[in-house]
Amino acid sequence: MNYFKEAEEVLRRLPKLEKALEMLYKQKQHTEKKNSPKGFKDKSIGEGRGSAMKKETLDELCEYSQCLERISATEFEINRIKDILSQLNDEQRTLLKLWYIENKNKELVKSSLNISSLSTLYDLRNRSVSDFALYYFGAKAV
Repeated sequence: MNYFKEAEEVLRRLPKLEKALEMLYKQKQHTEKKNSPKGFKDKSIGEGRGSAMKKETLDELCEYSQCLERISATEFEINRIKDILSQLNDEQRTLLKLWYIENKNKELVKSSLNISSLSTLYDLRNRSVSDFALYYFGAKAV
């Protein structure tokens, strides 16, 4: 596994994860709205026959539960990436955000960081991605 390339992909994925989280929240709201209680009409409740849930109700509960799991996993990943970025120094964090997350061109990244040489920019990029990879993947990335 090339941890450097994987770290680059993790960083590039952050905006898509944030968009996915928005969509998952909408799906959750839709599921809640669609399945909100409208009053019980099940005559079996209270008649001692046990729990007679309909298959549709179980399917809806599973759908909702899976949606909550996806939201939780997506939030975890977003927070993990942002937490790692916060551990880097300002220059590294700015470079990674501009280069990978905001997909800005190299000239804009150079000027934002007051760097004159392209080789200096690439050296900083390499160090920044390597540090991110170490924090993200742990010892395997060394």
